[in-house]
Amino acid sequence: MLQRRIKIMKGIEEEGSEKKGRLRGILGKAALFLFLLGLSIGIGVSAGILIACFSNLPSLDPLDYKGQDYWMLPTKVYSEDKELIGEFSKEKRRLIKIAEVPKHTIAAFVSAEDASFFKHHGINIKGIIRAMVVNLASGRVKEGGSSITQQLAKNLFLTNEKTFKRKIQESLLALKIERHYSKNEILERYLNKIYFGKGVYGIESASALYFERPAKDILIHQSAILAGIPKAPNDYSPLANPNKAAERGKWVLKRMVKERYISRVDLARYCSLINEEMKRIKEKGRIAGVTINKAPYFIEYLRTILERDYGADLIYQGGLEIETTLDFKMQQAAEKALYSALERLNSGKKERIEGSLLAIDPRTGKIKAMVGGSGFCVKNQLNRTYQTKRQPGSSFKPIIYATAFDSGSTLEETIVDAPISYTGADGKPWTPQNYGGRRYGAVTLRKALELSINIVSIKILERLGTEKVIAYAHRLGIESALDPYLSLALGSSEVSLMEMVTAYSVFASSGMRVKPYGIQQAKDKDGAILEEAVPFYEPVLSLETAYLVNSALSGVITRGTAYPVLRGVFDRDIAGKTGTTNDYADAWFIGYTPDLVCGVWVGYDKKRKSLGEKQTGCSVAAPIFRNFMIEALKGLPKTPFPVPENIILGTETNTGTITDDVEEIYPEEELDKLDFEEEW
Repeated sequence: MLQRRIKIMKGIEEEGSEKKGRLRGILGKAALFLFLLGLSIGIGVSAGILIACFSNLPSLDPLDYKGQDYWMLPTKVYSEDKELIGEFSKEKRRLIKIAEVPKHTIAAFVSAEDASFFKHHGINIKGIIRAMVVNLASGRVKEGGSSITQQLAKNLFLTNEKTFKRKIQESLLALKIERHYSKNEILERYLNKIYFGKGVYGIESASALYFERPAKDILIHQSAILAGIPKAPNDYSPLANPNKAAERGKWVLKRMVKERYISRVDLARYCSLINEEMKRIKEKGRIAGVTINKAPYFIEYLRTILERDYGADLIYQGGLEIETTLDFKMQQAAEKALYSALERLNSGKKERIEGSLLAIDPRTGKIKAMVGGSGFCVKNQLNRTYQTKRQPGSSFKPIIYATAFDSGSTLEETIVDAPISYTGADGKPWTPQNYGGRRYGAVTLRKALELSINIVSIKILERLGTEKVIAYAHRLGIESALDPYLSLALGSSEVSLMEMVTAYSVFASSGMRVKPYGIQQAKDKDGAILEEAVPFYEPVLSLETAYLVNSALSGVITRGTAYPVLRGVFDRDIAGKTGTTNDYADAWFIGYTPDLVCGVWVGYDKKRKSLGEKQTGCSVAAPIFRNFMIEALKGLPKTPFPVPENIILGTETNTGTITDDVEEIYPEEELDKLDFEEEW
């Protein structure tokens, strides 16, 4: 009985096991089916993605040196009068055969960019895995992990788009490249293609730029420097950042040690050679990226704007066409006027006096001429029209008077020029003086501005308040911070020449502020317009206030501080103001007609260094203005300053002006006796 019960129980267990086995089999088949189905769908989707990516792959023809658009298209820059004034990237890539590239140079680039280059088939798996970890952690494509072949593939797209689709396309294209080209052919094209900063493409041109020798002759430490640049050309260019470039080059050397291309024993010596190389480059200095033909300061000014807006690749190889606002004849006149004056001023001096000249159209803001220094070269690329700031001296005074006129003052209002004293910011007494200690007694605002009387200007500023004048200065185009002290009346706060020219353009355009610009139109290689300038206009002064300033500053030329140099030179409406800073450190003149504003600054790059006794805005800067304007105004209409309807010529009105009549305010004999030099 017991045995039978046991047998029955065993039968039940066997039957249960059999049912469970059948169930597991069914579930296993279902799981397998679902797995295969999912795999099929995944493969299908992946295949679809790959097909979509593959269908958009570019041709490999450019890698056979067939595509000139791919290898180099210079950007051409034209003046407003259609003169070719510069080119970016012309002849800045020289092709080289891989057989001419030293083995240690190849080793440096492979160590820096793709250590497994000679082992993989187009894709650096380790690099991709590392990049994937970083990208997944950041939630965006942050690192590429690209092989040299992938970098070459990326260049075929001519864009820097960072998406996962693009990375797939680059990988597919890299595999395609590896099937069609040998490793040496890929390296050759890579070394000819990559960007090395300062507008230079390809290792041959880079070697010439940085080391003044062909690539076949560069040494191991020089190869390491070059191999370190492509990662971030603007950061690691020896010309842009020699210290960063040196550190990057040493990193490449360490990579070469790790990959056993050089020994650890030699590492210190090569690092020392990099330091010496960088010292030589800094002392030598070089310029590249631009074929500088004409207007070099202006061309460099444009290059910084274009590279910022469009990127280095498009500017140096994209074949853009840039139409500028520059008037080439005016530019030539500007360069001649400034260079000849500086050559004369520098005669016999150990340290060079510098200068700058900027001319704009006050009706539009178009830059018509720009000269940023005594001569553009590798050691003199500083553009002093906008990259430096200096004290403007008395050339700042018209801004104070404009504020006064806009607040109800008149040209015939009288202020007593008498001694004044204040407690300075340092707690010490400040007793400003007129030039030469002269006192004028009761004077009109017209005469005070024409003769640049310091004490009157300070009294006007004190009455208005510094904050109000600063607000007006900013309205007129002064962007620099201005110190709220009474010395502001004497031009003690530093500004750029471009800011001052912008402010004076408001007077010239009867109260309308314009924004200076140099690019009129930019087109791509196919002629499509990328940008077209739209002048910026903003009314910031009343017509009456602008006219009062124009009237007074016209008097500066006919009988004021610019009289000795400019009276009788121009047979048209013209106005302007001199400026001289303490100890004759800076000489300014800013003048204008309704059609053209021109500002001139002369001084040493070292601030507070004196130009010399009696070297004032009148004697130094005004002659440069005169010589330029004589040529620049040829052919331009003799446009008068517009007179507002409520201004009655020759009569004082409620707006407070008596215009210039034939009768002089000052007798001729008094003019001859005046010392027109000024100083604050």
